[in-house]
Amino acid sequence: MELLAPADPMRWHLIAVCAGTMALFVLVYVPGPDRRVFPGRFPLKHAGGHARESFTAIASRLGTDKVGSHSYQHFYETHLQPLRDRNIRLMEIGLGCLMSYGPGVSFQVWREFLPQAKLIYLEYDEICANEWRPKIESAGATLYTGDQSNKTLLQQIVLLEGENGLDVIIDDGGHTMQQQLTSLQVLWEIIRPGGFYVVEDLITSYSHDYGGGPPGAPSTTISYVKSLLDFLICQDADDAHQPLPFCEDKRQSLQNLLSFHCFSGLCAFFKATS
Repeated sequence: MELLAPADPMRWHLIAVCAGTMALFVLVYVPGPDRRVFPGRFPLKHAGGHARESFTAIASRLGTDKVGSHSYQHFYETHLQPLRDRNIRLMEIGLGCLMSYGPGVSFQVWREFLPQAKLIYLEYDEICANEWRPKIESAGATLYTGDQSNKTLLQQIVLLEGENGLDVIIDDGGHTMQQQLTSLQVLWEIIRPGGFYVVEDLITSYSHDYGGGPPGAPSTTISYVKSLLDFLICQDADDAHQPLPFCEDKRQSLQNLLSFHCFSGLCAFFKATS
């Protein structure tokens, strides 16, 4: 019987089984770990063949709390990895001016992990933002300043960025309920079809300091996320031509919402492609 070796010969092991003076040599194939299950543990191959650092490795090396303090790598490894060599447009709310490790760390992470991306930032701290503006703009990125709960400011960003749209928005800003909800509901308009909007640090929904409260408290970001589940299920009633009175109250949710995925500490909202 002919035994065909798989593509990875390093997974074959020659094992000697001894019994007295006799030795039996057995060639055994041992499957390696599945890279899909452990996406951050393996260097990824670039199109040119050389290894590339994963998001987890880059974020750990540069010191962002997106890994370590949080476990956001599980989301970003899954959903941003396919976009690494695409000319996407990514906006992040929050430059990190109040972080203990200083501002600009996530900016460096995205520059390395998404080298082809057009980066756009919104930062509340104007003094910090202006200190970083030369570095941000010299890298071809855009920096806005102001409060993310200011609807007038957000509408100006919609006007300026709406023509080209955004593929990804990441809210790592002030984390209050008003800031998270206002930004999501206003900026959702300029997410391109097939794009997604990420809200980090959702644990603040349970903190009174940020306008949150215990589970079930109204007007929190988490309570809004739960209402979106009703919205998605109600869409099936529309498709089946079975209008339900309850579903009429859900019409003003995010338009063209396809799905949302929640991980430890964050949720991401995906827009339908059509």
